[in-house]
Amino acid sequence: MNDSDYKKIADNIRYYRKLHRMTQAQMAVELDVDRQYYSSLEQGIRHFTLDKIATCCGIFGVDMNSLVPEETYKKVLNDADREEVIKRINSLISSTSTGRLVFLERILEDIKML
Repeated sequence: MNDSDYKKIADNIRYYRKLHRMTQAQMAVELDVDRQYYSSLEQGIRHFTLDKIATCCGIFGVDMNSLVPEETYKKVLNDADREEVIKRINSLISSTSTGRLVFLERILEDIKML
């Protein structure tokens, strides 16, 4: 992925943050990062990890395609990232509510369609 890809992701996350009327400070708390660090993510100085993007999907109630443009998504989802997603989902399953499991299932269906 290049800087332009990361910028698109950051722009989409900023859009949904504002749509949900959340401040950068609130997002920082949700993502368990410092507010200044979060600001650098939105500015494209630093890059959102796949784990943080997945967390943002949960916060906003959207699927991965809403935050990561399709052309970028295909670049990001290489074998290593796939394994990371599988590990994250497996760790969430044991302590996740039924509603969140349905959300995770939808994400998996979206990935399958790519």
